[in-house]
Amino acid sequence: MNKNISDSYDCYIKIIKVIEELGGVCKVEEGASEAEISRLEQAVGYKLPEDYKDWLRLTKGIDISFESVGMSFYMADEAFDHEDGFKGLLVGEALFRDFYINLETGKFYIYDDDFGTEEFDSFEDLLDSVYYFDIENSLENAEEAEGWEDIYDEMFPEDK
Repeated sequence: MNKNISDSYDCYIKIIKVIEELGGVCKVEEGASEAEISRLEQAVGYKLPEDYKDWLRLTKGIDISFESVGMSFYMADEAFDHEDGFKGLLVGEALFRDFYINLETGKFYIYDDDFGTEEFDSFEDLLDSVYYFDIENSLENAEEAEGWEDIYDEMFPEDK
């Protein structure tokens, strides 16, 4: 297991607990089995990047919904031909942003209607970007989430 993916997962679980404390609705699915990951690779016809498989071993899906914060990661079941000319796998979304794997190169992308496309070399980098942009930034700008950092510090004093 990639320690960085495990650490990213832990960050998501912590912020989910804070969001639930604020009244948000979140869901975390159990991890995928090796057989489920193998079936996905067979279905899409490509070997998945190892860090993405590590994430799937931890969870097949995370949904976060609170006021202006809304995002999901999930285990897709089929590849598609992306409009940019590659075989892709949609692995998540947030408002006007879609998260993809280019199955041909193993690179990760965020397609954003307003800000264009961001490319990432690893799933960890994509997770970090989503965490800071789509979750923390949204919480900081939401009146309903005022004091969320205090709640976080109270719940997780070891992170101070």
